[in-house]
Amino acid sequence: MDSRMRPQSEYVHQASWQQLFALTKHWQTDLLFYQDEIRFFRRLMENKLVWLEKDKNIEDLRSLGNRLAVMAEGLKGLQRSLAEHLQRVTEFEQQTSHLDQKSFRTEHVLLEDLFTEFIKGFRQLKKEIFECVEHVVETEGD
Repeated sequence: MDSRMRPQSEYVHQASWQQLFALTKHWQTDLLFYQDEIRFFRRLMENKLVWLEKDKNIEDLRSLGNRLAVMAEGLKGLQRSLAEHLQRVTEFEQQTSHLDQKSFRTEHVLLEDLFTEFIKGFRQLKKEIFECVEHVVETEGD
């Protein structure tokens, strides 16, 4: 299944450099928001973990914390890739090499796929964190 946010079309191949730049900047802004959310969830889980008594709850929260750490590393890698991509799109505004432009646009599609997969994975993890914290609160109190 194609996970791109845009429908399969010629958009990426026909979009102007300004449009691709704006889209990539939008992705960067979204990733900053996800970075803040990861920081919030880490603090939430760390604060809850200190007060837990049930081994199962401790294990579940630690497991989610480990997955969140992996997600945070993936986010950093995606942020680096987007920064490099933005640099390239800025350079392409001043160049006319069609071969390089084609590879850049292919890279853009791949980045969009990575971005979309990150969002899907993060949403799933958030759901599991909410469920776990809710369970912890119900079983161990505030």
